[in-house]
Amino acid sequence: MQDDTRPAARFPCRADAVLIHLPRLYDATLIDISMHGVLVELKGSVDIKVGDQARLRVLNDKGNQAFELDTLVAHSSEQGIGLAINAIDRHAQSWVQRLIGGRSGAPALAARTFPALLEANFCASPVRAACA
Repeated sequence: MQDDTRPAARFPCRADAVLIHLPRLYDATLIDISMHGVLVELKGSVDIKVGDQARLRVLNDKGNQAFELDTLVAHSSEQGIGLAINAIDRHAQSWVQRLIGGRSGAPALAARTFPALLEANFCASPVRAACA
C-alpha cells in the first residue's frame, strides 16, 4: 500500500476471519487494524456495499473465534474492504495487543499507539469495563 493516506497508524496483522453480512458469510483475511477500523481482504465475489453493517469474526491460529467487531463498511478498493469499528467485544483487548505487538515489526510504534487504539475502540464501545 504505497499510496496509503489514511490518517491513523496501521498495524499489520494477518489473521483469518469471517465477514458476517446476513444472510451471507464471507471468508476473509484481516490485513491491518488502526484506531478506527480494519482492512480486510475478501475471498471471491461479494455482495456488500459502502454503508452496510457487518460483523467481523477474527479467528485464532486454531480456527476458533478470537473476537468479533461490529463494523460499518467504509470503503472498498483493490487493497480490500475498509471497515469502521463500531464496537469490539471484551475478549478482544489482550488478543489485539498480542497480535499487533508481536507482529507489527514496529514495537516502539505499537507501544506509543496501542493505548490510543484501546481508548478509541474499547472505551467507545458498550464494554466500558475494559477501560477501567
